[in-house]
Amino acid sequence: MIENNSTRDIVIKLTKKTDQEQKKSLRIFVKMPIESKIEVLAIQQRVSTTLAEQNRDVALPVLSLVSIIIAIDEYSNNVDDIDKNAIALKVATLVQTSKRDMLLDNWNLVKELKNNKKLSFRQISQYFKKYLKLTVGFSSIHKLWIELEEEK
Repeated sequence: MIENNSTRDIVIKLTKKTDQEQKKSLRIFVKMPIESKIEVLAIQQRVSTTLAEQNRDVALPVLSLVSIIIAIDEYSNNVDDIDKNAIALKVATLVQTSKRDMLLDNWNLVKELKNNKKLSFRQISQYFKKYLKLTVGFSSIHKLWIELEEEK
C-alpha cells in the first residue's frame, strides 16, 4: 500500500510523534516478552475504541496503527525502572539462547573448521560473522566446544 502524505500527517498528529519516534516505539514492542505484548494489546483495544469514537473520518487501519503506538508508549510509561530492566534482561537472554541455538544448528561446520581446517575459535567467530552473518563471540564457541566435544 502506498502511503500518502495526508495519512502520514494524520498518524503524526494523533500519535504526537515523528516517524522516527514511531519506529522506535514499534521496535520496543518487537523486543518485548510475550506477556508484555499481551498487556500492550489489551491497552490497544481500549485506546482503539476511544480513537474510533473521536475520529470517525479516519480509516480503521490508520487508527489501528495509531492505537498500537499509543498503547506501547502508555505501557512503557507505566512500567517502572525495575520492570524495564527485567524486560531488557529477558530480551538479552532470548538473544543469547537464539545465538546458542544457531550455533548448535551449525555445529558440524564448527567441528569441520576446528578439526579439519585447524582454525582457532577467534577465526571461527570471524568466519561466522563474515559468511553466516552471525555475530558470536569466540569464547562462546570455546565454552560450547568444551561442553560438547571434550566430554566425549
